[in-house]
Amino acid sequence: MGKGRTAEELDAELHTGLVVSSDARTPPTADEVALLAHLAAAQDLLGALKLVASLVSEGVSRASVLLLLVAPAARLLHHEWAAQQRAFPEVMEALKVVQHVADALRPSPPPSLEP
Repeated sequence: MGKGRTAEELDAELHTGLVVSSDARTPPTADEVALLAHLAAAQDLLGALKLVASLVSEGVSRASVLLLLVAPAARLLHHEWAAQQRAFPEVMEALKVVQHVADALRPSPPPSLEP
């Protein structure tokens, strides 16, 4: 992934499908799940989007990223809260980042055919 991209640029690329996947890479690892949870807890949206864009460009499908990275990262944040490793407000703010990442993975609707 190119350096110097903004969160908005990465978000737009993921939405429009400019980052293409081919499922050529193995699914996200436990370390990548932990990294996404850490980035979210640190409120690092750009870092989280870069991680996801990198995985998609390496061949991990959007569905795999959602099911095997984003969802487990959210569960990890919940587990850390339940184990009293993170405060509730910290987890809520982290989940906002996770939600933004999930939203970025949704394909954008096709342009309207109406003028």
